[in-house]
Amino acid sequence: MTSFFITGMPRARTAWVSNYLTHGSCFCEHEGLSYVDTPEALVQRMANRREYESSGISDSGAVLFHKELRRRCPGARWVFLLREKSECEDSFFLERGIKLSLDEHVARVHAAIKPGDLVVHFKDIDARILEVAQFVCPTWHHVQDRHDMLLQWDVQLTGAALGAGIRRTLRSGVLNRVDNE
Repeated sequence: MTSFFITGMPRARTAWVSNYLTHGSCFCEHEGLSYVDTPEALVQRMANRREYESSGISDSGAVLFHKELRRRCPGARWVFLLREKSECEDSFFLERGIKLSLDEHVARVHAAIKPGDLVVHFKDIDARILEVAQFVCPTWHHVQDRHDMLLQWDVQLTGAALGAGIRRTLRSGVLNRVDNE
């Protein structure tokens, strides 16, 4: 099984990437650290997903534990989603009505990047999502099919429904709805 961690800046589309990757033989849990007490438990949770060829998480908080996660899961693939600090702060501010200082988090993200990790800037996620999928799910035979299917739909999490629904807009305009849990 291929294990992977997608992390980086807060508000850098980790939820969207997680939804994109969870299909067929690949499972990507958004904010996987919120379901466990320790990084060790997270690695075990990922390893227990034996029905998938690739299993990982997409969680900006993973950078806080990258040393231990790399030690416990040495063969894992890492993807870092980068976004300008001011854009992260603006996104967070608009969502919650407060300001968040990201200086320390920015420094930790950049310090955590190692040779062989895939680094994707926020503005390039759409253009490079297929590369991310192929990087974290190397045996996923349906990557191109999934990518082509999603290109027919504009799949993105709405800011207000983050974690609560997916807004799907068919490009032809036939369907436009929010599916809530």
